[in-house]
Amino acid sequence: MTPTKITLEKTATHLQLKVSIPETLKGYTVIESVRFKNGNSIPTLRKHGASYAKRFSIPFIDQTIEG
Repeated sequence: MTPTKITLEKTATHLQLKVSIPETLKGYTVIESVRFKNGNSIPTLRKHGASYAKRFSIPFIDQTIEG
């Protein structure tokens, strides 16, 4: 399976890193998910997302940035 992109997104209660993989049943898999408990969640997941993207040479899309 070949990942095509990684996305950091907000849901109603969580932040999650979602990897798009066309070969999977849903077309993606969530590799990390955390509740909105502390202010360090977004920077930490951005760092992890950028690291995964670099490792697999895929784009990292941060959907948590407003504006």
